[in-house]
Amino acid sequence: MNFKELSHLEKEKAMIPYILTVLKEAGGQLTRQEIIEKISDMNDGIAEFASEKRVSQRTGATYSQFAFKFNFALKNLKIAGFIEYKKRNPLVILTRKGQDADIESLDVDKDIYQVTDKYWKNKTKERKQQADEGTEDDESSQEEQYHKEFKGKLLDAIANMSPRRFEMFSRRLLREMGVEFDSQQGVQVSNDGGIDGYGYHRDPNDFRTTRVVI
Repeated sequence: MNFKELSHLEKEKAMIPYILTVLKEAGGQLTRQEIIEKISDMNDGIAEFASEKRVSQRTGATYSQFAFKFNFALKNLKIAGFIEYKKRNPLVILTRKGQDADIESLDVDKDIYQVTDKYWKNKTKERKQQADEGTEDDESSQEEQYHKEFKGKLLDAIANMSPRRFEMFSRRLLREMGVEFDSQQGVQVSNDGGIDGYGYHRDPNDFRTTRVVI
């Protein structure tokens, strides 16, 4: 299979067996980033696709076509019952169906996309009906309200932090974002409006390290 010659949908479908394979080999669960790294190691075409960056003609922003197709591959696997995951949680878990699946005999079109095609058609029909009726999706509305309430509570909590507490919070947040602080400097509490520290952010998707000024 020449990955370069495949259409974007064909590339999405071609990733499915690799995703299931690495999950099986890992005992049934991996983070999304771990899956990307492992399937890229297995196939040079996938690795090249993952490294490609495009620029939007409308906004000028850089985006990854791979990320879009990879996430759709996971979504279709979930709808078909092979994996499960939760929103804002990077962990992907094989279901019993996924564990029992024979990768060699798996028919991606029949076993997965024929199943998910019905789901997407129904979803499109529901959205069109909601648009015609001027109604909102209850789940989306509740989630938006939750985000607003959480944001308000978070801002209030930050505003009431002491300088030391805010420094600790900021350090933890930056680490969770993938920033590694310089061992000699780190972050200092100064309240002078200037530079408090330096660090590095390593992006595995871009194979790039960025200098961070705090």
